[in-house]
Amino acid sequence: MIEIAFGILVIASAIGILMGAADTLMLPLPDLFPIIGFTGTAVIIASGLLMVAHGAYRRVRDKRTGGRHALRSAGLATAMALLIALFAYVAPLLVEPLNLLRIGGFPGGFYIAAQVVPIALVILAFVAASRQDAIDSEENAGERRK
Repeated sequence: MIEIAFGILVIASAIGILMGAADTLMLPLPDLFPIIGFTGTAVIIASGLLMVAHGAYRRVRDKRTGGRHALRSAGLATAMALLIALFAYVAPLLVEPLNLLRIGGFPGGFYIAAQVVPIALVILAFVAASRQDAIDSEENAGERRK
């Protein structure tokens, strides 16, 4: 329940940043929008939405016992899809700042995109498989061995 409330608070603060709430409420706060821009505000809103969704998911998971295995598997699949999206969308955003570094004679952004992201995705696949095995063994829904 606390995740849902905190997520709503984060979303409200991001909306306040977008609307310039410091000016409206006459508070002595700095205007954060020029510092973080639309992308930073979108990231704040997305993190708030993820908190609300995770809190709602946990409430449903705790209340339901019949479809617990399917719900936990769906939660794992959702988490892995979000992490893959994070690698797919955030890594290209970091290419320009990382190009200031040189790794083995190559720009850092190129090196990260060509080497680190695929390795991280392979590690993520192994983590997802092991977590799914753990879910299956806890719920006794794994493959039946003869």
